[in-house]
Amino acid sequence: VKAHYEGTSFRQHCTSTCLVFVKNACEINAAPFFLTQPHASPDAMTQEVVRPSAVKAHYEGLLAAHYTWVCGGREANEAIATSFFKDHGIITTPQKKEDDSATRPLAVDLGCGSGFQSVPLARAGYRVVGVDSSPTLVREVLALGVDHLEAVVDDLLAFEAYCDGAAPHLVVCMGDTLPSLPSLADVAELFGITYHALAPHGRLCLSFRELGRGALVGTDRFIPVQSDADRLFTCFLEYFDDYVQVHDLLYTRTTPSGASSPGASSSADAPAAADSPAGPAASWTLHKSSYPKLRLAVDAVLQQLQATGFRIDHKSTHKGMTYVVARKAPPESGLFGCATGVLECTGVAT
Repeated sequence: VKAHYEGTSFRQHCTSTCLVFVKNACEINAAPFFLTQPHASPDAMTQEVVRPSAVKAHYEGLLAAHYTWVCGGREANEAIATSFFKDHGIITTPQKKEDDSATRPLAVDLGCGSGFQSVPLARAGYRVVGVDSSPTLVREVLALGVDHLEAVVDDLLAFEAYCDGAAPHLVVCMGDTLPSLPSLADVAELFGITYHALAPHGRLCLSFRELGRGALVGTDRFIPVQSDADRLFTCFLEYFDDYVQVHDLLYTRTTPSGASSPGASSSADAPAAADSPAGPAASWTLHKSSYPKLRLAVDAVLQQLQATGFRIDHKSTHKGMTYVVARKAPPESGLFGCATGVLECTGVAT
């Protein structure tokens, strides 16, 4: 307790250029300050661990309005996606661009967010259909006015309804969308639907964080995500057997004139900063929400892809994110007949 008080405490403070996140914790009565109760799942494969309504409510109530900023900005993320697609021959330079959407190869972006993957693909010559459960993010995509790019609000597993009978050459599900599905059975079902829908030798690109191996403990569970002079975004991870509950905390600054930073949603009161000699200081408002994410193990995801019929062309990890490129393999590849239902959520794949 003394070290906690004399050292750095869990607080946020403002400098002239940015917000700084400092953390510490202490114990009370020899018990951890933050307690995590284990969650036992009678059937981890089929139980609906992540409630779609909770994910949608979290995005619409807090995250969606700040999503592009939280992720580091549009320009940087589109550049990352473009580089990835070029590295794997998904887009080429020079790019052949057809004016007629009917003659362009179809790409489907599952969990399209604000369009970090959709926009580069459309500009590179694909006809792109983005699907997301967040109306706010879909409106952001449509407001960009990118040719040959449409976006719809729906369940990811319903994407075939928007393909107009065409077989996609490419399906992407990136940006950690996969763990937001309701259950591991839904992940397996998505792989099956995608395999069936893809054109021969079509590809599926995934990126997701592996939450299935190990768990952060103590103050390591508090993660600074993004900050500027008007906003501070952090999250706290609470680990259970089958999922991680992600608690997002957003502080927004309100100026003395009463104007607050853009996109502020429902909030709770937070202490106001003290006045300075230069005049009244800004006050800070806390906005908070949480949602669950599946604990997916990379090896189990790869096994499920192969059991579905996919061939794994690429797997890599960068800054905690796993990237996978899988190809629809023909029946003679020998990947059929594998056991299905191999996904496990407890961190160690069999």
